[in-house]
Amino acid sequence: MKKILALTLSVLMIFALLAGCGGKADKLSDEEMIVGRWQWTFDVGEIFTASFAMMGLDYESNKKAELKAYFDFAADGTYSVSVDQASAEKMVTDLTDIAKDLVKTLYPAEALEQAAAQEGVDVETLLDQMAAEAAQEIDLDDLESEEGTYKFADGKLYFDSDTEEAFTYKLSAKKLELTGIDTSEMDEEEEAAISMMIDYIFPIVMTKVS
Repeated sequence: MKKILALTLSVLMIFALLAGCGGKADKLSDEEMIVGRWQWTFDVGEIFTASFAMMGLDYESNKKAELKAYFDFAADGTYSVSVDQASAEKMVTDLTDIAKDLVKTLYPAEALEQAAAQEGVDVETLLDQMAAEAAQEIDLDDLESEEGTYKFADGKLYFDSDTEEAFTYKLSAKKLELTGIDTSEMDEEEEAAISMMIDYIFPIVMTKVS
């Protein structure tokens, strides 16, 4: 009996060692894990309302205006970004609804009624007309695919454009999280331009879909 127990223990130890070695060998690098298609769903409405908060306007909204985008990372260090057009069209509709709510918050009801009366319509019709005009200014053709190169270096993920943009990140097999942007190489003007929005944009969380 003692020999059987010893043999069993030996076999279990061997399996444990093999499993441990296999786990280390199978661990993918960041360069390998990132290859594939990643989906990012971005609430444009949150940024819209946040921009007014930064101007000192007390406005909050529980409505969403989500935009869905796809990041395709290739093994050769190139990437492309594409926007789901159906989500883009819905985003514009939802964003105009948020804008209408904002107008109601900013202006007294009497002022809106007076403006509507001057146009010979009711308040809701006036706001719909204004929203439609504003929506026309949003050119969905601008949301075309973007291409570029990427690389991992110094614990950061770099996207190459006219200048290299470095992001801090967390990466697993199914989740890519851009936790912030490295501002150390930016001048004061560039850093000031994005500093107020950083808290609202990050983290950027993507999930792997293929």
